[in-house]
Amino acid sequence: MSVTPEEDPTDKAARIKREERSALIEDCKGIAVFVVLLIGISGLGVISAYEGLFDPAASADTKRWSQTILSSLVAASISFLIGRKVGK
Repeated sequence: MSVTPEEDPTDKAARIKREERSALIEDCKGIAVFVVLLIGISGLGVISAYEGLFDPAASADTKRWSQTILSSLVAASISFLIGRKVGK
């Protein structure tokens, strides 16, 4: 058992405010990372869909790789959504 001195009310208010600001900054960082990843994955999906499905000049290798990437993105998206449903 340890004995700690009682915290001054002004120090306590400053500490709580500092912790709230820190939590807000961490939340903003998390949202920014999510948005950047979402944009990147969406861009990759659009490029893969175009190359694999709509580009008549794409070689067979390019079509195969882009369709593989696209199917991986779809599978990952479905797994993410199912995981969120089950996790609740």
